[in-house]
Amino acid sequence: YNEDRRRYMGKLIVFTGSGISVESGVPTYRAKEGLWNDYDVTKVCDMRTWLDNYDLVHEFYNKRRVELGPVKPNPTHEIIAEWQQNYDQTLMPQNVDDLHEQAGSTDVIHLHGELTKMMCMDPVCGHRWDIGYTEFDAENGSCPACGGKVVKPGVVFFGEMAPKYAVLDKVLSELTDDDVVVVMGTSGQVVPIDYYLLDKPGYKILNNLEMRTNDHGIEMAMNGFSCWDQEIYMTSSKGAEIITRVLKTRL
Repeated sequence: YNEDRRRYMGKLIVFTGSGISVESGVPTYRAKEGLWNDYDVTKVCDMRTWLDNYDLVHEFYNKRRVELGPVKPNPTHEIIAEWQQNYDQTLMPQNVDDLHEQAGSTDVIHLHGELTKMMCMDPVCGHRWDIGYTEFDAENGSCPACGGKVVKPGVVFFGEMAPKYAVLDKVLSELTDDDVVVVMGTSGQVVPIDYYLLDKPGYKILNNLEMRTNDHGIEMAMNGFSCWDQEIYMTSSKGAEIITRVLKTRL
Protein backbone atom coordinates (compact mmCIF):
# COMPACT_ATOMS: atom_id res chain seq x y z
CA TYR A 1 0.00 0.00 0.00
CA ASN A 2 1.37 3.40 -1.00
CA GLU A 3 -0.17 6.75 -0.05
CA ASP A 4 1.18 8.43 -3.20
CA ARG A 5 -0.40 5.70 -5.34
CA ARG A 6 -3.73 6.15 -3.57
CA ARG A 7 -3.72 9.86 -4.35
CA TYR A 8 -3.80 9.18 -8.09
CA MET A 9 -6.11 6.16 -8.12
CA GLY A 10 -9.74 6.29 -9.05
CA LYS A 11 -12.31 6.35 -6.29
CA LEU A 12 -14.31 3.40 -4.97
CA ILE A 13 -18.01 3.99 -4.31
CA VAL A 14 -19.75 1.25 -2.31
CA PHE A 15 -23.55 1.25 -2.12
CA THR A 16 -25.03 -1.48 0.08
CA GLY A 17 -28.49 -2.73 0.98
CA SER A 18 -29.93 -4.91 3.71
CA GLY A 19 -28.99 -8.03 1.75
CA ILE A 20 -25.39 -7.85 2.94
CA SER A 21 -26.49 -8.26 6.57
CA VAL A 22 -28.47 -11.45 5.95
CA GLU A 23 -25.40 -13.60 6.63
CA SER A 24 -25.21 -11.95 10.05
CA GLY A 25 -28.74 -13.14 10.78
CA VAL A 26 -30.50 -9.84 10.05
CA PRO A 27 -33.56 -10.39 7.83
CA THR A 28 -34.28 -8.00 5.00
CA TYR A 29 -37.46 -5.97 5.00
CA ARG A 30 -38.97 -7.20 1.73
CA ALA A 31 -38.06 -10.88 1.59
CA LYS A 32 -40.63 -13.64 2.15
CA GLU A 33 -39.55 -13.87 5.78
CA GLY A 34 -38.84 -10.15 5.97
CA LEU A 35 -39.51 -7.65 8.70
CA TRP A 36 -42.54 -6.14 6.99
CA ASN A 37 -44.46 -9.42 7.20
CA ASP A 38 -45.58 -8.90 10.80
CA TYR A 39 -46.03 -5.13 10.62
CA ASP A 40 -47.84 -2.79 8.28
CA VAL A 41 -45.17 -0.57 6.72
CA THR A 42 -47.73 2.20 6.25
CA LYS A 43 -48.12 2.36 10.02
CA VAL A 44 -44.60 1.92 11.35
CA CYS A 45 -42.48 3.61 8.65
CA ASP A 46 -44.55 6.39 7.13
CA MET A 47 -44.08 10.05 8.00
CA ARG A 48 -47.77 10.74 7.37
CA THR A 49 -49.09 8.16 9.83
CA TRP A 50 -46.41 7.44 12.43
CA LEU A 51 -47.75 9.83 15.08
CA ASP A 52 -51.12 8.10 14.89
CA ASN A 53 -49.31 4.83 15.60
CA TYR A 54 -46.72 6.19 18.03
CA ASP A 55 -46.64 3.19 20.40
CA LEU A 56 -46.61 0.67 17.55
CA VAL A 57 -43.76 2.51 15.81
CA HIS A 58 -41.60 2.37 18.92
CA GLU A 59 -42.56 -1.27 19.53
CA PHE A 60 -41.28 -2.15 16.05
CA TYR A 61 -37.98 -0.26 16.28
CA ASN A 62 -37.38 -1.29 19.90
CA LYS A 63 -37.51 -4.91 18.75
CA ARG A 64 -35.12 -4.18 15.88
CA ARG A 65 -32.58 -2.52 18.22
CA VAL A 66 -32.69 -5.27 20.84
CA GLU A 67 -32.30 -7.91 18.11
CA LEU A 68 -29.33 -6.01 16.66
CA GLY A 69 -27.45 -6.01 19.97
CA PRO A 70 -25.82 -9.46 19.73
CA VAL A 71 -25.43 -9.40 15.94
CA LYS A 72 -21.88 -9.37 14.59
CA PRO A 73 -20.49 -8.27 11.21
CA ASN A 74 -20.01 -10.96 8.59
CA PRO A 75 -17.12 -11.29 6.11
CA THR A 76 -18.77 -8.83 3.70
CA HIS A 77 -18.65 -6.00 6.25
CA GLU A 78 -15.06 -6.91 7.11
CA ILE A 79 -13.94 -6.98 3.48
CA ILE A 80 -15.56 -3.60 2.80
CA ALA A 81 -13.71 -2.21 5.82
CA GLU A 82 -10.48 -3.58 4.32
CA TRP A 83 -11.26 -1.83 1.03
CA GLN A 84 -11.34 1.45 2.90
CA GLN A 85 -7.75 0.86 4.01
CA ASN A 86 -6.60 0.33 0.43
CA TYR A 87 -8.70 2.69 -1.65
CA ASP A 88 -10.27 6.13 -1.63
CA GLN A 89 -13.64 4.72 -0.65
CA THR A 90 -17.05 6.31 -0.07
CA LEU A 91 -19.41 3.92 1.71
CA MET A 92 -23.15 4.62 1.44
CA PRO A 93 -25.38 1.96 2.98
CA GLN A 94 -29.16 1.95 2.87
CA ASN A 95 -28.91 -0.33 5.91
CA VAL A 96 -29.87 1.19 9.24
CA ASP A 97 -27.77 -1.28 11.26
CA ASP A 98 -24.28 -0.47 12.52
CA LEU A 99 -22.47 -3.57 11.24
CA HIS A 100 -20.23 -1.56 8.89
CA GLU A 101 -18.95 0.43 11.86
CA GLN A 102 -18.56 -2.69 13.97
CA ALA A 103 -16.36 -4.13 11.21
CA GLY A 104 -14.13 -1.05 11.30
CA SER A 105 -15.49 1.21 8.56
CA THR A 106 -15.45 4.92 9.34
CA ASP A 107 -17.17 7.98 7.85
CA VAL A 108 -20.15 5.83 6.87
CA ILE A 109 -22.88 7.79 5.06
CA HIS A 110 -26.14 6.22 6.23
CA LEU A 111 -28.65 7.19 3.54
CA HIS A 112 -31.65 6.05 5.55
CA GLY A 113 -30.53 6.91 9.07
CA GLU A 114 -29.39 4.73 11.94
CA LEU A 115 -31.36 2.30 14.08
CA THR A 116 -29.28 3.05 17.16
CA LYS A 117 -30.11 6.76 17.08
CA MET A 118 -33.15 8.76 18.25
CA MET A 119 -34.27 12.26 17.37
CA CYS A 120 -36.39 14.90 19.06
CA MET A 121 -39.16 16.22 16.84
CA ASP A 122 -39.41 19.59 18.55
CA PRO A 123 -38.50 21.98 15.69
CA VAL A 124 -36.54 24.22 18.06
CA CYS A 125 -34.58 21.36 19.59
CA GLY A 126 -34.03 18.61 16.99
CA HIS A 127 -31.57 16.85 19.29
CA ARG A 128 -30.20 13.49 18.13
CA TRP A 129 -28.68 10.93 20.45
CA ASP A 130 -27.40 7.37 20.60
CA ILE A 131 -29.72 4.90 22.30
CA GLY A 132 -27.60 1.89 21.40
CA TYR A 133 -29.43 -1.43 21.48
CA THR A 134 -31.92 -0.43 24.16
CA GLU A 135 -35.67 0.20 24.08
CA PHE A 136 -37.26 3.64 24.12
CA ASP A 137 -40.12 4.06 26.58
CA ALA A 138 -42.85 5.41 24.31
CA GLU A 139 -45.14 6.20 27.23
CA ASN A 140 -42.74 7.99 29.55
CA GLY A 141 -39.62 8.65 27.47
CA SER A 142 -38.55 12.11 26.38
CA CYS A 143 -35.76 14.05 24.72
CA PRO A 144 -32.76 14.26 27.07
CA ALA A 145 -31.97 17.77 25.82
CA CYS A 146 -35.32 19.56 26.03
CA GLY A 147 -37.71 17.11 27.66
CA GLY A 148 -39.92 16.99 24.57
CA LYS A 149 -42.30 14.04 24.46
CA VAL A 150 -42.40 13.49 20.70
CA VAL A 151 -39.40 11.36 19.85
CA LYS A 152 -38.80 9.50 16.58
CA PRO A 153 -36.45 6.62 15.76
CA GLY A 154 -33.43 7.89 13.86
CA VAL A 155 -34.29 6.14 10.62
CA VAL A 156 -35.73 7.79 7.52
CA PHE A 157 -39.42 7.06 7.04
CA PHE A 158 -41.27 6.92 3.75
CA GLY A 159 -42.42 10.44 2.90
CA GLU A 160 -39.62 11.99 4.96
CA MET A 161 -36.74 14.08 3.66
CA ALA A 162 -33.53 12.06 3.37
CA PRO A 163 -30.74 14.64 3.76
CA LYS A 164 -28.00 12.21 2.75
CA TYR A 165 -29.52 11.81 -0.71
CA ALA A 166 -27.85 15.12 -1.56
CA VAL A 167 -24.51 13.46 -0.77
CA LEU A 168 -25.41 10.52 -3.00
CA ASP A 169 -26.30 12.88 -5.85
CA LYS A 170 -23.00 14.74 -5.44
CA VAL A 171 -20.92 11.56 -5.36
CA LEU A 172 -22.58 10.17 -8.49
CA SER A 173 -22.29 13.49 -10.33
CA GLU A 174 -18.52 13.51 -9.74
CA LEU A 175 -17.83 9.99 -11.06
CA THR A 176 -15.05 9.61 -13.62
CA ASP A 177 -13.92 6.82 -15.93
CA ASP A 178 -11.27 5.86 -13.36
CA ASP A 179 -13.79 5.16 -10.59
CA VAL A 180 -15.43 1.89 -9.58
CA VAL A 181 -18.98 1.64 -8.22
CA VAL A 182 -19.90 -1.48 -6.25
CA VAL A 183 -23.58 -2.12 -5.49
CA MET A 184 -24.33 -5.01 -3.14
CA GLY A 185 -27.37 -6.58 -1.57
CA THR A 186 -30.14 -4.27 -2.71
CA SER A 187 -33.25 -4.76 -4.82
CA GLY A 188 -33.18 -1.16 -6.03
CA GLN A 189 -36.85 -0.70 -5.14
CA VAL A 190 -36.33 2.15 -2.68
CA VAL A 191 -33.35 3.77 -4.39
CA PRO A 192 -33.23 2.81 -8.11
CA ILE A 193 -29.46 3.01 -8.16
CA ASP A 194 -29.22 1.30 -11.57
CA TYR A 195 -31.28 4.12 -13.09
CA TYR A 196 -29.10 6.75 -11.42
CA LEU A 197 -25.97 5.06 -12.80
CA LEU A 198 -27.30 4.65 -16.33
CA ASP A 199 -25.49 7.63 -17.85
CA LYS A 200 -22.60 7.80 -15.39
CA PRO A 201 -18.95 6.94 -16.13
CA GLY A 202 -16.89 4.41 -14.19
CA TYR A 203 -16.80 0.63 -13.88
CA LYS A 204 -20.02 -0.60 -12.25
CA ILE A 205 -20.37 -3.93 -10.43
CA LEU A 206 -23.61 -5.44 -9.12
CA ASN A 207 -23.57 -8.22 -6.54
CA ASN A 208 -26.93 -9.64 -5.50
CA LEU A 209 -27.93 -13.12 -4.41
CA GLU A 210 -30.06 -13.56 -7.53
CA MET A 211 -31.73 -11.68 -10.34
CA ARG A 212 -35.04 -9.98 -9.65
CA THR A 213 -38.26 -11.30 -11.21
CA ASN A 214 -40.68 -8.59 -12.31
CA ASP A 215 -44.49 -8.74 -12.33
CA HIS A 216 -44.40 -10.45 -15.74
CA GLY A 217 -42.12 -13.24 -14.54
CA ILE A 218 -39.09 -11.86 -16.38
CA GLU A 219 -35.71 -12.04 -14.63
CA MET A 220 -33.69 -8.86 -14.69
CA ALA A 221 -30.75 -7.19 -13.01
CA MET A 222 -32.33 -4.98 -10.36
CA ASN A 223 -34.81 -2.68 -12.19
CA GLY A 224 -33.68 -3.72 -15.64
CA PHE A 225 -31.56 -0.68 -16.51
CA SER A 226 -28.47 -1.82 -18.42
CA CYS A 227 -25.74 0.02 -16.58
CA TRP A 228 -23.64 -2.85 -15.23
CA ASP A 229 -20.18 -3.79 -16.48
CA GLN A 230 -20.17 -6.88 -14.27
CA GLU A 231 -22.96 -8.81 -12.55
CA ILE A 232 -22.24 -11.28 -9.75
CA TYR A 233 -25.07 -13.45 -8.42
CA MET A 234 -24.08 -15.15 -5.19
CA THR A 235 -23.91 -14.39 -1.48
CA SER A 236 -22.32 -11.05 -0.69
CA SER A 237 -19.43 -12.62 1.23
CA LYS A 238 -18.44 -14.72 -1.79
CA GLY A 239 -19.14 -11.84 -4.13
CA ALA A 240 -16.94 -9.54 -2.07
CA GLU A 241 -14.00 -11.90 -2.55
CA ILE A 242 -14.42 -11.73 -6.34
CA ILE A 243 -14.83 -7.96 -6.23
CA THR A 244 -11.61 -7.67 -4.23
CA ARG A 245 -9.73 -9.29 -7.11
CA VAL A 246 -11.44 -7.00 -9.63
CA LEU A 247 -10.50 -3.90 -7.63
CA LYS A 248 -6.85 -4.86 -7.76
CA THR A 249 -6.98 -4.63 -11.55
CA ARG A 250 -9.15 -1.50 -11.70
CA LEU A 251 -7.82 0.76 -8.94
